[in-house]
Parts: sequence; structure tokens; C-alpha cells
Amino acid sequence: FKLSGKKVQEYSEATTSQLINPVTKDWDYEIIDRLGYPRRMFQKLIMPGTGIGHLSDKIREEVGFDLEVVAPATHDTGSAVLAVPANDDDFIYISSGTWSLMGTELKEAACDEQSRIHNLTNEGGYDHRFRYLKNIMGLWMIQSVRKELAPELGFGEISELASKQTITSLVEANDPRFLAPDSMTVEVQKACKESGQQVPQGIAEVACVIYNSLAKCYADTVKEID
Repeated sequence: FKLSGKKVQEYSEATTSQLINPVTKDWDYEIIDRLGYPRRMFQKLIMPGTGIGHLSDKIREEVGFDLEVVAPATHDTGSAVLAVPANDDDFIYISSGTWSLMGTELKEAACDEQSRIHNLTNEGGYDHRFRYLKNIMGLWMIQSVRKELAPELGFGEISELASKQTITSLVEANDPRFLAPDSMTVEVQKACKESGQQVPQGIAEVACVIYNSLAKCYADTVKEID
């Protein structure tokens, strides 16, 4: 809208509202009506890759040129998954940032009981596909301990230091205790102590525990998706 002056509603982002019917792949007006939302808010959905026009007059004058504005998969994970260099439809991806998402792509949504039990969601992707995925812990833990223990170090440096450690302690990365602790470092140390494991000290050991715990978390999630 800022670029073109045109309001559109893009499919991948709209699916995260839980207001899209997984069968018709359009707005679920039964749910919308029951919630009391005005239907006029919900415009026609467009797919990622749809051209929506050119720059508005104001923006064109400001930048000195014109171009076509194309809607991406506006949900960030939608664009990340679209960039996965897979040659066929049978693949599992990890989109790892502050939080991680692991999943696959399906042509039809999987809304069965096993999906609910394992907390797997169906989010829209390119060409009406579904990103069947699970939200799991990501690099938030590393970002936090870096801020607390070694803000002067880059993430590459921390990773290199962690790779040289021999500590084998692990924590349950998806435990809610790690979502917003007063101190991530202290919380990791407490979790190790409570489980009778070696308590990590310093950025290198704490980072080693976190990286290894994330690796285990990823491996466990693959089993759930399979």
C-alpha cells in the first residue's frame, strides 16, 4: 500500500489469521460472521507473485523512476520456504531465525487429530499450497546469552568457541522457561543443575549447550512431522 496506494490481501499472510477455509482456500465467512467481523474488511485474496500495479505518483516523484509492484509471500516464512532449493515436493525445511519453523509443503491441509496433538499448523504458501509446520525454539537463546555475556563477540565467533567445547549437557529448548526468562544464562544453568548435568560456565560452554540442545530439538521435530 505504501508503494502503490492499492490495498490487497495476500494469501500466505491471510492464512495465519485462522479465517481461511482449508478446503475452499478462501475466506471462511461462516467463522467471520460468527465472530461479528464486517465482511467488507475481507477483500479478494491474491497469490504471491501477483502484480498489483505501479508506484504511486507521490513515490514515483520522490524516487525518480517507476516500476511494477509485485506482492511477495508477505508472511516472512512463506518467502523463506519459497526460496528452499528443493528439486521435488518431498522435502523438509528449517527456517531458522530468532524462532525456528520446521515443516514441509502439502497440496492439501492436514487438519487431523495427530496434527493437533503435535501442535502442527497449516499456513498458506505459493500456488495455494500449505506450509505444514511446527514453531520451535530458534536462535533467541543464543541472542540472549550473547547480550548477557559477550556483546562484543559476533555470532560466528561464538559458534567457533562453542565448537571447541566438550560439555555434553542438554536442555529442553522448547520448554516455556526459555521464552522470556530474566536471564537466559541463569535459566540454562538452572536447567542443567536441576537435571543433574554439568553446569556450563561462560559464553563458550553456555553456547555449546544451547547449540546442541537446538540440534536435538530439530531432530525430535523431524520425527513428529514424519
